[in-house]
Amino acid sequence: MIETRISRFKPVQVRTQRGENRGRELMALVDEVMRLGQTLRQMDEWLHGEGPVGEAGRAVLYLLFSDGRATVPAIARVRGLTRQRVQQVINELLEKDLVIRSENPASKKSPLFSISPPGQKLMLAIVRKERRLYRGLAREPGERRISSATRTLKELRLEFEQRLRVRR
Repeated sequence: MIETRISRFKPVQVRTQRGENRGRELMALVDEVMRLGQTLRQMDEWLHGEGPVGEAGRAVLYLLFSDGRATVPAIARVRGLTRQRVQQVINELLEKDLVIRSENPASKKSPLFSISPPGQKLMLAIVRKERRLYRGLAREPGERRISSATRTLKELRLEFEQRLRVRR
């Protein structure tokens, strides 16, 4: 049997045999997640535009807002960025008084960074703005379906992360 698969670039003819569905659904899901990621980046740009901090700054602030304190290497690992890029972002946030640097008892080389009161105020405004947008969008699929999708995506992410750790 020959089927047409939709890829991000063009339809691809793939020869398959009956029952060869393994992996196809996961490939479609991964493709959809990648497309959603691109759309979310575009929505982020549309929603926040030229705000006080860029996309990378918001990502670091959001992590510190959610998790508390972190070192540059820890932020880099979680966000999938280089330490150098995270350090640049942290320096920009320090200049704007949005984060606070403190000593790290576990390491003299890696100070801890946390969100400052002005950073918290900014993040609360950002989160309120995003929630208003998402609340309107969330009516369509329904809360249960969104929760189920969130759990599924988290399980897949954890599985992929585990496989990456094994390969290193």
